[in-house]
Amino acid sequence: MLEQSRAEYLSQIDDRIVILEPDSHQWRTFGSPIRKRPLESVILPTTLKEDCVEDMQKFLNSSDWYIEKGINHQRGYLFHGPPGTGKTSFIKALAGYLNYNIAVLSISSWHMDDTRLMTLFANLPPSTMLLLEDIDAAMVNRSVQTENSQFQGMQGGVTLSGLLNALDGIIGGDARIVCMTTNHIDRLDPALLRPGRCDRKFLLDYANDQQILDIYHSFYPKNNGKNFLEYMRSDSKSKLVDCPTDRISPADIHNILMQNRDNANFFTSSTKKCRS
Repeated sequence: MLEQSRAEYLSQIDDRIVILEPDSHQWRTFGSPIRKRPLESVILPTTLKEDCVEDMQKFLNSSDWYIEKGINHQRGYLFHGPPGTGKTSFIKALAGYLNYNIAVLSISSWHMDDTRLMTLFANLPPSTMLLLEDIDAAMVNRSVQTENSQFQGMQGGVTLSGLLNALDGIIGGDARIVCMTTNHIDRLDPALLRPGRCDRKFLLDYANDQQILDIYHSFYPKNNGKNFLEYMRSDSKSKLVDCPTDRISPADIHNILMQNRDNANFFTSSTKKCRS
């Protein structure tokens, strides 16, 4: 009966991702499993997406090589860039693509310390991606001295040394993937960025022209989209989103299209009004 119940449960969440959160020194399920996001739905520069997926797959298929070389089978990824550029969405899609769950860990939590952090790393379940979001908000860069530097990154009890030791993989498990996000890579300590802790860095930047077109086509596949691109690169688009024409995030574009999802040519009338 237990085996049958387990099989039924697994079949129900086959298209979903289990989100985990810390519970003392263990992990527990946070809320209900979320639906997997198709990798194709996250619109990024093609080479970036393919490069990241290829690197992760190569890592997961290289267990024997890591064992032979005496290297812990762990790999760290840093996704950096301005807000709204799809860092968390991409990680979520990657986890679904690889059939991984996600364990979300806030190292700046007031009840977190070095010992608990190390224990949580050690107890991470198999096939679970560890996500450390906004890592810059938790750790101060020792090379940057500011008036308030002694107060930065001290919300919790985790020290930079404790985080570095956890990331070093001394207790690394098989096929462990650690993902970190930041809006300010310049605020990170260089020790955090070295290979072994952060093996690959991916910049998710403001939308380029091809991304703008691809996002538009995801809403209106039958439309050309060229006029929409011209509109987004013109000052007239400030009626919908107030930002420089070369600093438009994918989130801004999605928000505009969501508000006008029943009108593929909404921007045409807006442009005429601005010109008049």
